[in-house]
Amino acid sequence: MKKLTLFLFILISFLCKTNNLYAQNWSLERSVQMYAEINESPPSITLHWESQPVYGFTLYRRLKGASSWGSPLAELNGDVNTYIDNDVSIGISYEYKIVKDAAISGFGSINAGIKLPMVDYRGGLILLVDQTHADELSFELERLRTDLEGDGWVVARIDLSPDDEVTAVKQAIVSKINFDTIAYNAIFLLGHIPVPYSGNLFPDGHTNHEGAWPADLYYGELNSNWTDISVNNSISLDDRNHNIPADGKFDQSVIPSDIELPVGRVDFANMPAFTETETELLRKYLDKHHAFRHKHFTSTRRMLTENNFGGLPEGFAQSAYRNGAAMFGPDEVYTIDYDSLKTGSYLWSFGAGGGTFTSANGITTTEQLAQDSLQTVFAMMFGSYFGDWDADNNLLRATLASGTVLSNVWAGRPKYQFEHMALGEN
Repeated sequence: MKKLTLFLFILISFLCKTNNLYAQNWSLERSVQMYAEINESPPSITLHWESQPVYGFTLYRRLKGASSWGSPLAELNGDVNTYIDNDVSIGISYEYKIVKDAAISGFGSINAGIKLPMVDYRGGLILLVDQTHADELSFELERLRTDLEGDGWVVARIDLSPDDEVTAVKQAIVSKINFDTIAYNAIFLLGHIPVPYSGNLFPDGHTNHEGAWPADLYYGELNSNWTDISVNNSISLDDRNHNIPADGKFDQSVIPSDIELPVGRVDFANMPAFTETETELLRKYLDKHHAFRHKHFTSTRRMLTENNFGGLPEGFAQSAYRNGAAMFGPDEVYTIDYDSLKTGSYLWSFGAGGGTFTSANGITTTEQLAQDSLQTVFAMMFGSYFGDWDADNNLLRATLASGTVLSNVWAGRPKYQFEHMALGEN
C-alpha cells in the first residue's frame, strides 16, 4: 500500500509539473521578444528574437518618429529568429517592429542605432508645483531644476494652489506656451496639482467603478474642446467618479486628439497609511530622484514580472516581456515572485493581481509599501480599481513612496512601449 501511495504521489507530482511547464502564458504568446546587437564597421544591426512555433514573421523598419511603417523590410519563415540589417547608417535611430503569423497574434518592437549623438537639449519643461510645499522644499525644488537642466531641459516653474480650477491650470500652461519662444515638450506636476476628471468609462471592468476617472492628459492636449454637457452617470460607489453635466468633470472617454505634451505627476496627497507627511514624502522622492540621476545608487539592468492573471487571453504582462527583452535581452526577464524586489535589484518591474484601490492580490498593498523598500526604479502594475490613482492610499502612488521607485504606470490596459528609454529617451 505504501508503494502504491508513493507511486500515485509521484505520478500526480509529475502531471502537475508537466501541466505547469506547458501552461499557456498569454502575455508571452502575444509577444515577440526582440533584441538587437550592433556592429560599427561595416555598420549593421542584427535583430534576434525568441523562437516560437509560428508560420512566419513580418519585419518592419522606419526612422524614429515616422508616422507609418510602410512596406515590410522582410517576410521571414517561421523557423528564422535572426535578421541582419546592413542598410543602416551610424548616428541614425531606427525603429523595428516584428509581427508573427500564428494562431495567436503577437508582435515585438525595438529602437536601435549605432553611436547615436548625445541629446543635450530636450526643449522646455513646464514644472507645476503645489505651492503648499514650495517653501519647505525650496532647496529640493532648486536642485530638481538643476537636475532637469543638466538633462537638457529648459525649466519653467509655475506655483499653483490645490484649490485652483483645472481650467485655470490649463490656461496657465497655455499662456506660458504662447508667451515664450521655447518649444515646450513636457509637463511635470509635483504635489497635489488639481486633478482633472473625465469620461464615462470603467477600464478595469467593474461597473460599480464607472464614470469619470483622473485625466492628467487634459493638461497635455492643447487643441481640442473638452466638454461638460452630456455625461450623466452617478452609478459609481465613489462620488469622485460621478459625472453629471456642469460639474467640472469632462465628458470625453477618449482623448479628443493627439497629445502635444506628455504629462507626469508625483502626488502624495491623502496617504495616511504612511507615517510621513505629504511634504516629507515629496522630499524623500526628490532625494532619490537626485540620487538616481547622479548615480549615487545603481539598479541591475533586468526586468521582474509577476502576473497573477496569467490564464486570461488578454495577456496583461505584454509590456514586461516586450520591453524587458528590447532593453536587456530575454534572458534578463525574470518571471518570479514580486517579493524578490525586497532583496534584489531590478531596474524595471511588473506586477499584476486582483485589485482594490490599495492592493494587488499576490503583489503588494499600500500598508506593506509603507514598510517595505522595493528595489526597482521603473514600475508597472495592473489590477482592478487602483488605476484610478486619485483615491486615498492609492497603490500606484504608494509605490512611488517605496524604496528606489521613481515611476509607476497602470500597465495592462493599455500596453506600453518603453523601448526608447534604453537609448536615452524620457
